[in-house]
Amino acid sequence: METPMCPRQAGSAESPSIYRWSDELDEGVLITDSDGAVVWLNEYFQDMFAVGREAAIGLAPDEFVRRHLAEHLPDEAAVDRIRGLLCTGGQREIDLAVQTARGASRRFFVTSREMQHGPYRGKHLIRFRETARSDEVLREREATFRAIFEGAGIGVVLIDLAGRVIECNPRLLEMLGSRADELVGKHFTCYSCPDDLHPDVDLFRDLAAGRRDRYTVERRYVRSDGAILWGQRTVSLVRDGRGAPRFAVAMVEEITDRKQTEEALRESEMRFRSLFESSRDAIICADLEGCIVDANIAAERLLHYTCDELRSMTYQQLTPARWHAVEEEILESQIVPSGYSDLYEKEYVRKDGTVFPINIRVWLIADTGGRPAGYWAIFRDISDRKRAEEALRQRTWELEAARDEANLYLDIMTHDVRNANTASGMYADLLVELLEGEEQIYARKLRDAIRRSNEILANVATIRRIQDASDILLPMRLDPVIREEIGNFPGAAIRYGGADVRVLADGLLPMVFANLIGNAVKFGGPGVEVAVRVEEEDGLVRVSIEDTGPGVPDEVKEKLFQRFERGRAKGRGEGLGLFIARTLVERYGGTIRVDDRVAGRPEEGAAFRFTLRLPGHAPGSGE
Repeated sequence: METPMCPRQAGSAESPSIYRWSDELDEGVLITDSDGAVVWLNEYFQDMFAVGREAAIGLAPDEFVRRHLAEHLPDEAAVDRIRGLLCTGGQREIDLAVQTARGASRRFFVTSREMQHGPYRGKHLIRFRETARSDEVLREREATFRAIFEGAGIGVVLIDLAGRVIECNPRLLEMLGSRADELVGKHFTCYSCPDDLHPDVDLFRDLAAGRRDRYTVERRYVRSDGAILWGQRTVSLVRDGRGAPRFAVAMVEEITDRKQTEEALRESEMRFRSLFESSRDAIICADLEGCIVDANIAAERLLHYTCDELRSMTYQQLTPARWHAVEEEILESQIVPSGYSDLYEKEYVRKDGTVFPINIRVWLIADTGGRPAGYWAIFRDISDRKRAEEALRQRTWELEAARDEANLYLDIMTHDVRNANTASGMYADLLVELLEGEEQIYARKLRDAIRRSNEILANVATIRRIQDASDILLPMRLDPVIREEIGNFPGAAIRYGGADVRVLADGLLPMVFANLIGNAVKFGGPGVEVAVRVEEEDGLVRVSIEDTGPGVPDEVKEKLFQRFERGRAKGRGEGLGLFIARTLVERYGGTIRVDDRVAGRPEEGAAFRFTLRLPGHAPGSGE
């Protein structure tokens, strides 16, 4: 038996205490320990039965009833009932007639329950409330229950032990779109989705049989209009004073929005998982410590590890040590500030120890609160690309070596041919002066052939200069270039009005005008007139070189600027001059074409038109 607590101890152990609280009640309070021995009785109880507190504390149930309660009870049956309540404890209720110490007949509603908290755990609280006051308390409780029942924000339904609806609150009717008379008296599963009927019935049978006191399930319900809603239903068993099942209370909270959200999340997860697993790129997810938490099929195939093996590893174990410092730098300079890295190259190590190159991009993963939670790493094997790059570098080196060797031979040949042409030209000039008649004609043809050979050598040298020249373009005054080239044709009729403009070009720009003006003079025929026009328009300089010669046929215009094409001259020739002009104009960011000088009348001469860029204008602007 527990050592009883004396009144002074009871009143001072805790503040406030249940003992002092009981003295303020207008009802009798008796507290016993787990064996039924009296621990406390309040002042109302002492006055009602004329028993002193110190005389009662510590008495066993039988002794307490015999000494202090038996004389106040009407018969032996009442004595047995109160003795049974004190001895057995638990949660019980009895109705009891009592003759108080002052001779008044009263009827009390006596309840007993075990206390569950704090220093009172395991003790029994027995309350003697007069029936009149009990009825008032019951009415208050009923009013409170009714207010809660009617105003609850969740559906509430009372169900008898057979599963029939006794009563339901307005919120449940609103949820189901129904009326009370359509539910009361029917089985509680009448609005359940058919697929959920059997599990519901089995659970309720266990509850009604007392094998469980409560259960919570999520179920679908069919509204009266046919719509489906989700509800979370908690069903609790209500027992009477003797502990026997009486009825059940079911509380239903609508969770349709939550279920729809969960379904959307599941679908999103399925889509993500499908993309994750079907990606051709390998993907690894790691936490902030670098521990791998997930990997897709492509990562398994590439690294030769299973996903389970990868989950037992760290991200650093896949990376050769020489890359650790590089990745720390990328983490601090890119990923932390922006949330992701640029695409970069590194190496990984397979399960068999082989090292292979990859390109990779890393993203920072944030949780719902926006705090960093981990990393995504998406990478691809670039071994084939690296091999191709190495092969291309080797091939480039070989081609450059071959080009250098070819240029060496070309330089030797050009030098030797030019020397031979110089000597041949001198002899040809001498023959022209010495010979007469038909022999002189042949000598002149020989001299022209030598000159054409020299032109070929000059054009080859120009093409080499174009190929070897730097890509840097600088502002150049156009007017001196044009005037100098016009001066190279002193006997030609060339009109030019001047052009105070700068264009982006390099030291090869004079070759454009030399070839185009020379082409007009050479192939324009006797008495040809040439006009050079320069206009500034839309951020470009437009140049036209027009002649009154025989023109260019339409079928020739499209291919005139190709290598080895001759447009207006009869006979054979190298056809490199216009090709060089086009190459240089395009190098400067412009375009070139040939038109009729008079639209639709090619026989009245040709017009070569091209554009050059002004400083500060991007290629293509104004076109």
